[in-house]
Amino acid sequence: MKVNEIFYSFQGEGPFIGTRAVFLRLSNCNLNCDFCDTQNNDKGVEMSIIEVKNRIEKLSKEYNSNFLIITGGEPLLQYEELEKLINLINNQYTIQFETNGTINKPLFDVYYVISPKIEKEEIFKRYVDCDNVFFKFVIENQKDIDFILELLDKYNKPKNPVYMQSEFSKASEVTSLILKNKLPKNIKITGQLHKYLNQI
Repeated sequence: MKVNEIFYSFQGEGPFIGTRAVFLRLSNCNLNCDFCDTQNNDKGVEMSIIEVKNRIEKLSKEYNSNFLIITGGEPLLQYEELEKLINLINNQYTIQFETNGTINKPLFDVYYVISPKIEKEEIFKRYVDCDNVFFKFVIENQKDIDFILELLDKYNKPKNPVYMQSEFSKASEVTSLILKNKLPKNIKITGQLHKYLNQI
């Protein structure tokens, strides 16, 4: 596997905010978002699946956490390797994937937090009925808000809450904008707590 880093911290955004976790950040992404908070996502080192497993287990025991967050880049670019890793560790951890949703592979029996950046409607339609999927949309303006509200009106409402996350560089302004809208009850607002606390 090509790994950017493996570390211990806490989830700073989305449905599992505040949860202490081991992070497996994989290298490479199929998109190039200007607001991406992963520097040098194409950098990394090759590690065997056993090496990755051992490092995760070491940090998990050291910090008493059985929550694993697999992120990137776009982690599902390494789907086959992840399938092998999950088969080795799945019973030991609660696992969350952070993904842009563009890699159309069968879902693992884990939690997914999908943050669509392109093909948003197609991705939403594909996963809207999945019990283990949460949607998190990065919001920059009213157009983004209107688009999400149209999606929720057009398709079945997801089984789980939908998260609106203000783009960090203008978080205060955009959060105020979100709050001015009449939102469905299943919309929740999230930020990036790890950035406010300088735990990036």
